[in-house]
Amino acid sequence: MYAELIRQYSAAVTIGEMSFHDDKGNVLITARTIELPDINNQTGISCIPEGEYNVSIVPQSAKIKYKHFWIQSVPNRDGIKIHIANYVHQLRGCVAVGKSHADLNSDGVIDVSQSTAMLTELLEVAEKQGYTYANKKTFKLRIKS
Repeated sequence: MYAELIRQYSAAVTIGEMSFHDDKGNVLITARTIELPDINNQTGISCIPEGEYNVSIVPQSAKIKYKHFWIQSVPNRDGIKIHIANYVHQLRGCVAVGKSHADLNSDGVIDVSQSTAMLTELLEVAEKQGYTYANKKTFKLRIKS
């Protein structure tokens, strides 16, 4: 399995579409994403750089108390995750997933809806493909615009 995140950048938010693919390239599931805007990979205020990263499932972290994905080896960054959030102001560099893009709070900035349900579905697909926190198996995430 591998994942691909295709981004569109703006001054307020980076929106995207993340698809999980099987080894033959077939799409298994697709999520909508939001991230911070691109501010040169600055900690806490920017999305991470485009590129290829290893991703694994983790049972929890210091700040996230539920199962989620960890994006590993991001240059000059720590603790970058794929997790639940609906609004860009809830992020510090991570990727939030949802079922659709919408302006949920009418502030003019795109958000994602149904984040908890989408993360649950992504985790289920990854686990069915053999990726669990117990085996620490990683898959590739390719991020591009």
